[in-house]
Amino acid sequence: MKDLRNTYDFKKNKEYEETFISTNTDLILDLMGADKYIDLSQTFLDVDSGIDGVAKTGKESIGIALRIRKPQYSRYRYNFTLGHHFDKDNSQVHAILNSLRPDVLAPNFILQINGVDENGYCKECDVIKIQTDVFAKTLNKKIKNLIDGRTRHITD
Repeated sequence: MKDLRNTYDFKKNKEYEETFISTNTDLILDLMGADKYIDLSQTFLDVDSGIDGVAKTGKESIGIALRIRKPQYSRYRYNFTLGHHFDKDNSQVHAILNSLRPDVLAPNFILQINGVDENGYCKECDVIKIQTDVFAKTLNKKIKNLIDGRTRHITD
């Protein structure tokens, strides 16, 4: 299936995300109930596994994927959204599905923060927190149903 969306500017999006992190580390800590946040932006863990950072609580480490959304998308603020098409190996969907595999690293949680301005501030933000392994099971079923539906249609 061809991806018909506009091109995605990874570098620009990363700068926006990093601005949010530098401005709101305490917010991330509060949302995760953590003592420390380690930014992994643009490391191989971010690029290959979708882990933007690690929250530490005592000796426990929790991988976090961040979804930072601009105020212009406020009408979707109560919806959890995923970027990139599911058949791309670097997609967010792929990173979530990897949480079902014991042999690879994947984020434990996704934090989607809606309403973050260009300077990284949350005047009126809404947050959605998703546990990836639980969500991955549902997502995997939906993808299989979609693929099965296409296959049935082609073979009918």
